[in-house]
Amino acid sequence: MANINVLLQELTEATERGSVSWEETAQEDTFLATLKSASLRIEMRSRIIGESIKMEIRDVEGKLIERVSADWSESERPPSLASGLKRLHLSARRKARDTDSKIESLLSELQAS
Repeated sequence: MANINVLLQELTEATERGSVSWEETAQEDTFLATLKSASLRIEMRSRIIGESIKMEIRDVEGKLIERVSADWSESERPPSLASGLKRLHLSARRKARDTDSKIESLLSELQAS
């Protein structure tokens, strides 16, 4: 599992640098990135008592290589794996939705008025 934590960290950093591109899918809060050697899908689901997050890695033929997930309730502190998944999900969402550019536009609009 240590390699998964390192992979999550590297993916998050690459996403924040703009080296990994994410796109939205038809499912809410689900994002997809396609690399040369694999595709990644990350999704977060809110539940009545907490959250669930899952990432799948598929090879170029679409075969499942790995699936990691974490669930926790609102009263629990997310486990280490969940924290890494949440950070990656947030970065993927921000890139897929072009959040930084939209916030900059909003700031420019507010400052101009």
